[in-house]
Amino acid sequence: MAKKTMKKKSAAAAAGIILSLSSHGAIAATGSTDIDISVQPIVILHYYSTVSVTVSGAELLARSFASDAQQEGSASGTGLTVDLGTALTPPTTAVDSIPLVLQNAWAVRALTNSGNDVVLDIAVDDDTLTLGTGANADVITITAATVDDGSTSGSQITFAPQGMGNPVFGDVNLTLDLTNATRAGDYEGGRYTLTATSQ
Repeated sequence: MAKKTMKKKSAAAAAGIILSLSSHGAIAATGSTDIDISVQPIVILHYYSTVSVTVSGAELLARSFASDAQQEGSASGTGLTVDLGTALTPPTTAVDSIPLVLQNAWAVRALTNSGNDVVLDIAVDDDTLTLGTGANADVITITAATVDDGSTSGSQITFAPQGMGNPVFGDVNLTLDLTNATRAGDYEGGRYTLTATSQ
């Protein structure tokens, strides 16, 4: 009889322990992790592999004269053969220095060491655009090339990086010599190269 009583007491005690544990609710463990991220420098250059430009006669005229009928004043002479001279009003923009502006021709995204500036260079690899071949070819020559970010212009410029989400846009400015261009048509073969670097 005593053994049965002890078994009953042990069962009751065990039940009490279970009830006691369940009454305390959930058990949680919490840990915090520190994160360090090493971001390596990167420079991304956006550019166009080919640019085709159509220049109208009206636009060339506007660069040179107020009208396509250029009145040269009056002249006089005697005899049946009269030389009226070769003194003509010069164009306002010489044919050997016609500007060609390629707006938003490049953009740069960059993350640099310590926020160092980005350096952008332009180099003319082939300065000759031709129409036709051999001795009959007409030529347009690129005589100068610069890049422009809106505040600085030159064959090499520097600017502060604006991160991956804020690209810096800019222009390419070319100077064209049309002295040896006698025909209208498609002149091909010119090439420039842009290089973006940062330390």
